[in-house]
Amino acid sequence: MSETTVQGGYACFTTAQLWSLCRLASDKRLSLAAVRVYLACKEMLERRTGTENSAFYRVAEIGELTGLSERASAKALTELQQHELMEHSEESITFHDRAIAELEEAPFGTAPGRLVPIP
Repeated sequence: MSETTVQGGYACFTTAQLWSLCRLASDKRLSLAAVRVYLACKEMLERRTGTENSAFYRVAEIGELTGLSERASAKALTELQQHELMEHSEESITFHDRAIAELEEAPFGTAPGRLVPIP
């Protein structure tokens, strides 16, 4: 996760993170549920950043945010971890810039580490 923030409730992703997520989904290697869970986890992490409350990242809450069952959310988390896009536990969420072979040849027109604000 980047330390950069954008005013107005935007979360910042790197172009590499977005490229990996979209590429895997378009190639049908990642389910739509996993994409939804990835975005929900980013939202959960952003909501808790800078708060003094204890942060817990429960699968049930991911399900509530995505409209998925707890079981479907857990399956999607497994997919995301298998593709090395992120790590999840009840205590933490960590996002990775997954290095796939196509990433170096991706038609970004920008650096893979560039931050992209998403509302």
